[in-house]
Amino acid sequence: MTSVLDKALRLQGEARRLDASSQGEGQARRVAGRVDELSVAIGDLAEQITLARLIHERTGVPAPLGDVDAGRENLARRAGSGLPSDQAFNAARRKVEETTRRLTGENLRVWREWAAQQLATLDTNRLPMLPVDRQKAIRTTHQKLVRRAETAKVSAAEVTLFVSECEGLREELASVPAASAELLALMERLSAGDVPLSQVTDEEIELLRSRHQDETIMLRRVGA
Repeated sequence: MTSVLDKALRLQGEARRLDASSQGEGQARRVAGRVDELSVAIGDLAEQITLARLIHERTGVPAPLGDVDAGRENLARRAGSGLPSDQAFNAARRKVEETTRRLTGENLRVWREWAAQQLATLDTNRLPMLPVDRQKAIRTTHQKLVRRAETAKVSAAEVTLFVSECEGLREELASVPAASAELLALMERLSAGDVPLSQVTDEEIELLRSRHQDETIMLRRVGA
């Protein structure tokens, strides 16, 4: 789309060189206004193109650019025979805006799918093997990552933060041993619903305490 912007700027320069007649001034104002509108639309598209390339760079997923040069040929053809009409400018702007909307949607779709896959591969079962303060910090980070993965409007800053924090979390989890099958089974049983204290053995309580999981469990007296 740089070629379209260059064309618009050349048109703007040509408009400014028009004779200082009333007709020339009117043409200059008209073209300058249309060029400004087109330049704004091109700027929005350029932002999405940059984002698509960043997503590709950070994730390896191909950038869904498609036909990002839509509207250029028609505008260039009209400019070849003089200053384009408002209709030509508006048609080019609408093409650019249409491409921007498509690319914005594609960027969001690609991002959400990839980010969800990354979260699904995090071995959060290793959390109980970390000190309790790190468990809390990682849970907080994980919640932030989930929100970024489910965002309704992805940005370059969000992509960069997600990739950095997700990789940091993955590395930290990989640095500790996996939790025992016994602990995981106990945690799953307690998470499934209310469990009477009478059905939790002293050994299981000690196991929870040894892995700092007792701080994540609340006791509630029935009928109190």
